[in-house]
Amino acid sequence: MTGDRFALEIPPLPAHVATARLFLGAVARHFGYEEEAVDDLKLAVSEACSMSVRDRDSLTPIRLEVQAGAGGLRIDVVDPETGPLAPDGRDREPTPDSFARSVALDVIQSLFPDASIEPSPGGGRRVRFSLAPA
Repeated sequence: MTGDRFALEIPPLPAHVATARLFLGAVARHFGYEEEAVDDLKLAVSEACSMSVRDRDSLTPIRLEVQAGAGGLRIDVVDPETGPLAPDGRDREPTPDSFARSVALDVIQSLFPDASIEPSPGGGRRVRFSLAPA
């Protein structure tokens, strides 16, 4: 996908998840998406960021990357601090927050069926989903 690229880094703190929602909403509106699509994007990015906020002691930023092109918007939420993943994108080792992460991933995939969670090239994990052109 080629086109415009936007990025935002936020501290992994609950208060900054709202910043991620505002950022993604502004980008989507800039490209002409209807409010229903903007709301879905904001919910999905909230869930992806919230997965990263749970159980974090480090302040290494979460990175949001948006690429806009003829194919629509591609959104990546990259968390360099999360642990290894099972092949289905779920946590390998159960923790008290595993269920919450699983529900968050289910919410994202219900809104964006192409959503995936995979290892990030630099370590950690990446949640990726996309929205068709407006």
